[in-house]
Amino acid sequence: MQARKSLMNFFEEMIKSRRGSNECHEDFLQSMLDRDPLDDERLDDSEIMDNMLTLIIAGQTTTAAAMMWSVKFLDENKEVQNMLRVMKETLRMSNVLLWFPHFEIKKGWHVDIDATHIHYDPELYKNPLQFNPSRFDEAQKPYSYIPFGSGPRTCLGINMAKVTMLVFLHRLTSGYKWTVDDQDLSLEKKSHIPRLKSGVPITLTTLEGDS
Repeated sequence: MQARKSLMNFFEEMIKSRRGSNECHEDFLQSMLDRDPLDDERLDDSEIMDNMLTLIIAGQTTTAAAMMWSVKFLDENKEVQNMLRVMKETLRMSNVLLWFPHFEIKKGWHVDIDATHIHYDPELYKNPLQFNPSRFDEAQKPYSYIPFGSGPRTCLGINMAKVTMLVFLHRLTSGYKWTVDDQDLSLEKKSHIPRLKSGVPITLTTLEGDS
């Protein structure tokens, strides 16, 4: 709560500074402030700050955790080559978003969708505990793969997260050899997303001929 309060105070000062300045910025904050003249689209300060906090928490920590898990899985499966499948299988197994809460069924009822149980269901995925990117050679059943949610509640950052992971995996596998320096598989306690305590630190060695 203290960290959130500090961030909100920082965002509030940033918004005041932007509104009092004539400088041109091309970023997420400015895109929201540019809606000020539009009465039907104007966001108040609390909405803007909530959106910025969501971008930092949901858009950065989850993707970083997914990349950490991809390094772990690749280290254990160095023969895998298709990075798109690696990304999909990493998201299936790591489940950086554990559940998707509060889908309304009827008045007064809510249901939590547990992505982990879906992604590890042996009726949907053969040998679900095995890292097997080739399983995505075949089309998946509807709603059997939901790392970003589904329908109107699909994560807004889905494309950014995919591109970030693919660029990272391409650069890592095409430009470097690496060794994992800490093989501790214990999970970090009190984390809102599943990630290893060690963070999977690696030592990189540039491939010969790589620029």
